[in-house]
Amino acid sequence: MCTIILKRANGAKITRDQLYAALQYNADGCGLMYYKNSKLVTYKWDNSLDSISESVEFIHKLIAPLDEYAIHFRFATHGDTSKANCHPFTFDGRKRALMHNGVLPKAATLSDNGKITDTLGYIRKVLT
Repeated sequence: MCTIILKRANGAKITRDQLYAALQYNADGCGLMYYKNSKLVTYKWDNSLDSISESVEFIHKLIAPLDEYAIHFRFATHGDTSKANCHPFTFDGRKRALMHNGVLPKAATLSDNGKITDTLGYIRKVLT
C-alpha cells in the first residue's frame, strides 16, 4: 500500500531514514503538495534516479525548506507506472488536491482501460 507522510508546521522534521523506508517499499513514483503564498504547489516525479539513496537526497532537498507538506510514495495497483499517475491529483482549477492510500474499488472502472490510476479516473469523472 502507498505511504503518505504529512509534515505539520510544528511537527518533527522528516528524516532521510524515513524517506528511505518509504521509498524502499513504494518505488513507483512520488508526489509532493504544499502551499506557498496561499497557492497550492504540487510536484511529481517517477523515481527514475539510479538508486534509492539518490532519490532520498533529491526528495530531502525539496522538502528541507518547507514547514508543512504532504508527500505520497506510490505503490502502483491501477494504471501505468508513470509520473502522470503519481499523487497528488489536482482539481477545482488547481485549488484542491487529493492523495490517498489504498484502492477506490468502484473507481477502477473509470481508469480508461487501465492506463490511468483509479484515483485520477475518479477525479476526472466524478469530482470535476
